[in-house]
Formats: sequence, C-alpha cells, structure tokens
Amino acid sequence: MTALITVVAVVLIFEVCCLIDIARVGEVRRLDRETWALICLVTLPLGGILYLALGRTWKHRGPGRAPRSPMWRAG
Repeated sequence: MTALITVVAVVLIFEVCCLIDIARVGEVRRLDRETWALICLVTLPLGGILYLALGRTWKHRGPGRAPRSPMWRAG
C-alpha cells in the first residue's frame, strides 16, 4: 500500500510540474497550451512525457557558448 501511495505522489508531482511548465514557458510546439494541459491531465503520466518530448521548446546552447572561468582563457 505504501508503494502505491508513493507512485501516485510521484506521478502527481510530475504532472503538476508539467502543468506549471506549460503555463510559464514562452511557447510550445505542435499544439496550443490548453490542448497540452488537457492531454497531461487526461493521460497520466503519458501526457507529461509526450509534452516534454514533443511539445516543449528546449533552448540549446551553441558550441563554444558555455561559460568559462578566467583561468581557462588563452592568452
């Protein structure tokens, strides 16, 4: 019984985090925000996984854009 409660709690926390991300992110891909939120709520936890894989826009850092400390500078 304790394992079931733990799994349910983890799934709910994951879904809440996905819904917060949908609300806060600047833009989403493929569908609009309301549709992603509905998918996340209806298909636990698959909706959140689908949103992270297909709907969320990830910001990529280009090569050489990582911050470096001064001791690694040439010169």
